[in-house]
Amino acid sequence: MKAVKIQANPSHPTQLLAQDRLDHSNNDGLSEQFPSSRYFQVHFQHIHENADALHKELKQLKQYVAALDAKLDRVLALLLSSPKQNS
Repeated sequence: MKAVKIQANPSHPTQLLAQDRLDHSNNDGLSEQFPSSRYFQVHFQHIHENADALHKELKQLKQYVAALDAKLDRVLALLLSSPKQNS
């Protein structure tokens, strides 16, 4: 395997990002047209809370369906085991 010599880049990526942010901050209030990061934090927190509530409700519904399924099995077993009446 050949060794590759990496040359140092005078403009470090973090320096470029910092300069890029400074350049964008002077764009006639462009950043004011977009929601802040706090908006997204609150929005996604709300989504996670709703998802948790839905998971709990789904778990309860699954338990309810399992209980109904067990009752249905007992009813079917009773119907199949009862003697048939000839008319």
